[in-house]
Amino acid sequence: FLQKKIPWIVTKEYEYPMTYTWNDATHLNNANHPNPITTIQFPFNFELYITDGTCTDTILQHVNIEGLSDELELVASEDTVDQYETVLIKLNLFYDFDDTLIWNNYDITEVPQGVLGFTSNSLEETTTFSAIAILAEDSNCTLPLSKTVYIRPYTCDQDSIFVPNGFTPNNDGLNDVVNVAHPSFTIRTFDVFDRYGNKVYEIPEEGSHHLFPWDGIYKDMKLEPGAYVYYLEGDCNGAFSKQGNITLIR
Repeated sequence: FLQKKIPWIVTKEYEYPMTYTWNDATHLNNANHPNPITTIQFPFNFELYITDGTCTDTILQHVNIEGLSDELELVASEDTVDQYETVLIKLNLFYDFDDTLIWNNYDITEVPQGVLGFTSNSLEETTTFSAIAILAEDSNCTLPLSKTVYIRPYTCDQDSIFVPNGFTPNNDGLNDVVNVAHPSFTIRTFDVFDRYGNKVYEIPEEGSHHLFPWDGIYKDMKLEPGAYVYYLEGDCNGAFSKQGNITLIR
């Protein structure tokens, strides 16, 4: 943090020779001189005792230091995210910071210099964001800051690849479609059959990391409510398959 050197000058003139004693010798180059130099990092109350051996005069002075708070840090909306997610990175003292913040991660996200928070690009790997805080009154006073956001490891198994067991395609914006997504899973087949064994849905593009949503429409007609059977297969560290039931509710 910022360290200030401050010369003291006693302007009061005395008729007789005086003895000077400062209350704190650790911050002064001479605790018995009327005009010493102090070096401090934090606010401090100084007292100077002046005496001619009979009478004593006391001078009080508070010195405040303008510096960067040791509470400054970068924070993230989430410390661990799924691959390809975005995160909000910001200074924790977002509304009480009047100095300058310079971001270093132009290779990760183009951040206008001076802003105190931003939403990152989608993250493919564990990423450390860094910045430098610079005191407005003294550009030599700086504080490096960093925040690491971790990518959650993926697994490919029956539990991690989720297929909804029901949906309600009524255009209310809630559970209107069936969708399967997993960044590490490449879909080869996703077929849906009615109770008579008729295929009522299949993915239009093989080899995708996401499923084109099934909305309960077959040949431009709304399918009847009821249970449908799905069969899913693809690649995720090897061949993978899964099957089950989906209930269509109207």
